[in-house]
Amino acid sequence: MSKFTDWFTYNKKTPLEKAMYEKAAGVAEQWKQQYLLGDGTWYVGIGSDTKEKYNKLVNLGKSPTPEQINKVIGNNSWTHIYKHEY
Repeated sequence: MSKFTDWFTYNKKTPLEKAMYEKAAGVAEQWKQQYLLGDGTWYVGIGSDTKEKYNKLVNLGKSPTPEQINKVIGNNSWTHIYKHEY
């Protein structure tokens, strides 16, 4: 759990909250895998700048909160936890 700098706060969280924070910590890398194309260019969707969002995700650091991730992406689809995930 080296991703989390505030162990005291982290350890007080419920299993669901811990799963959300763990998932949030990996979003930048997952975003890169999803949208960085093999030729080194970024996928550009309608109304979405994937490279800019990636840079914002990276700038959040190694332990962003789910709320920070949701704000950058614009929804909770990358931090939502399904029952089978925790």
